[in-house]
Amino acid sequence: AKTTIPVMLATAITLFGCGGGVQQTQPRTTVPTITSAGESITPTSLKAADQVAVVDSNYYGHAALRLSNGLVTVVVVPEFGGRIMEYKVADMPLLWSNVADIEGGKAAPTAAVAATWKNWGGYKTWPAPQDKWGGPPDPKGSQLEGGRWTGRIVKAKGAVGEVELTSPNDSGVTGLQITRRLKLYQGTTRLSVEETFKNTSSRSIEWSIWTVTQVPGITAPEGRPDQGAQIYFPVNPKSKFKGGFRQIVEGGGDQWRVLDVGTGTGILGIACAKLDAEKVLCVDIDKKAVEIARENARINQVDDRVEIRNCDVATLTESFHLIVANMTAKILIKIRSHLIRLLRPGGYLVISGIIEQNKPDIEAHFPGDSFPVHRLITEKEWLCYVLKKEGGRP
Repeated sequence: AKTTIPVMLATAITLFGCGGGVQQTQPRTTVPTITSAGESITPTSLKAADQVAVVDSNYYGHAALRLSNGLVTVVVVPEFGGRIMEYKVADMPLLWSNVADIEGGKAAPTAAVAATWKNWGGYKTWPAPQDKWGGPPDPKGSQLEGGRWTGRIVKAKGAVGEVELTSPNDSGVTGLQITRRLKLYQGTTRLSVEETFKNTSSRSIEWSIWTVTQVPGITAPEGRPDQGAQIYFPVNPKSKFKGGFRQIVEGGGDQWRVLDVGTGTGILGIACAKLDAEKVLCVDIDKKAVEIARENARINQVDDRVEIRNCDVATLTESFHLIVANMTAKILIKIRSHLIRLLRPGGYLVISGIIEQNKPDIEAHFPGDSFPVHRLITEKEWLCYVLKKEGGRP
């Protein structure tokens, strides 16, 4: 059996002082189908209404506002921290909501927020950085994320429907009050979300707008993501990143740094950059090889993230999440101490270029209690070892 799980997506917009930030949708694009939780619908099955309608509604016993235009239905619940709890295309929900807890009577707090976080799901906004904010749940005395917001209909019908949600005044803790405006347009699935952080305190403050969206995900019985779970993101054509996006390693923060020792033509380092390593350093003592590797990085359009040096690995002082070295067993054993020194705790070392007859020598020098073999790959007489350095995450 398959289990639906929430997937949390987060974006941050930097804001200074008491100004506002706006999250805007991109121009419309067409996709063949829309999928969610293993189901799909086609655009031809949708029919737009003559106008957008905004009404007071009910969401599992909680006061809500509902916007609809025949194509999509949007439901917001002010008492759930002003969250967007539903964004449906036809009858298909594209947001995850914690219906089990909502139906179970875990209502929003009326006074001080409880120490237990109530994850109702949907779309919400957090102040960032998170370690400065201290939530979720909201810090003591604050009801910014999980408290009861107020909601009102700004425009009830027409070519555009609009609602406004306002958080409690949090002047004593974060110094913020959040306003969220939603606009649904006639004849399109486009929903505009405008977030404003207002400084309601008497002091200077600095926060970022952090929007968080939870969507349904599917996991297969063995726990791996199912191919049926797909998320679509608009790509900014003006992005500074190649392809319009950059993948962040799980847990956020530090990006993967890779070292390619004895790079030769640079093929391994270039492959790592293509797989979205943040920074790749390729080293080789052969000047001609370095020239060729630099040209190959330029041709493959990764020269902005691949640095190629003509130097010995013994001279390096940086640390790396991943080190790859395709060299003879004799050279690998000679530089072993440098490879281990430069690898971060929890990082991976991939050594290849080893023939079967050198297996005893390699296994006498590399694996150990704090440096176990994570994987051994063989192809005919060739061996490739993947070793992990113990001591934490890379």
